[in-house]
Amino acid sequence: MEINVVDPIVIGVTLPTPPLVGASPGAVVILVPWPGPRGQAGPPGTNSPVIGEAPTGLQNGTNTVFSTAHAFISGSTAVYRNGLREVLGSGYTEGSSQITFVQPPLSSDVIEIDYLAS
Repeated sequence: MEINVVDPIVIGVTLPTPPLVGASPGAVVILVPWPGPRGQAGPPGTNSPVIGEAPTGLQNGTNTVFSTAHAFISGSTAVYRNGLREVLGSGYTEGSSQITFVQPPLSSDVIEIDYLAS
């Protein structure tokens, strides 16, 4: 039997002769299937870090409320505006899956948030 080594479907075939130097006669070859395309990412588990997320919300210079993709553990957020970390309590507050800025971000501001998912 001839086996194409790039065929990911053939599994557990017993070869009549050693395919490689040093392989014993009757060796069983198990070929691992090639990985397929990457699937959609699932939600993070409890206490899993979420890093560099861009929160959702209208960023127009007047809106102050932004939402995260997942609920987070209270006190675990680190919010950055244009690369500078905001201070929890004086620059922003936390709510259930959302943050509220004291000063609304401008449309040109880059907002990122790190947190532990709950």
